[in-house]
Amino acid sequence: MGWDSDFTSVITNMVISAIYERLQDIYLIEVIGGTLSNGASQGQYLYDMPVTVKANTPPAGFRFDHWKLDGVKVSTKSTFTFFMSMCDMAVEAVFVEDSTPHDNTSFITLIDYPMEDTEHGTITFTAIKNVPSGFTPIECGVILYDSELENELTLDTEYAYTAKAINMKNDMFYARKINVSSGETWHARAYLIYRDTNGTVYTVYSENTISHTFGGK
Repeated sequence: MGWDSDFTSVITNMVISAIYERLQDIYLIEVIGGTLSNGASQGQYLYDMPVTVKANTPPAGFRFDHWKLDGVKVSTKSTFTFFMSMCDMAVEAVFVEDSTPHDNTSFITLIDYPMEDTEHGTITFTAIKNVPSGFTPIECGVILYDSELENELTLDTEYAYTAKAINMKNDMFYARKINVSSGETWHARAYLIYRDTNGTVYTVYSENTISHTFGGK
């Protein structure tokens, strides 16, 4: 919307902050196998507002296993909080038989639909980390790369950019690439570094790598 200070005449050190106003567009969330925090199975939210879902009581002989967001596994927590994207979304609780082994692993998911702002030249990628109780997240973020991708994109990829998450408390976070020109193609992959209960440190990556051409279809 603008800036919080007048900087037409600068005579001393200043800190200028941008003023934002949330867009009033409303997006629909549908919950399958669970409910929103208000007990409903559907709701409408503004972009980037927190959404909390809770899995239903599983049928006899079954237990809750994980949530899928638009068909992709994102969390093993029965109560899961994320933020509304700029599109309608569906989140589904997956139940499995009691005899199914627990998958108590840490992982990170990169959502398949990046958001681009052609007016301001930005691409925003969304990632969700899953760190079960007892494990400690150390660092997470999104790796960005703008050259032809010849090998798997990792933290060791030469000349790649790393957008680190600032707030490790939230499971969901954004990585925004600025100053993007029309026709540029950016590759993105999420990563997570965590420590297990034995103190061993691991680095894992999202299963997918997104390639997005700015201004493309």
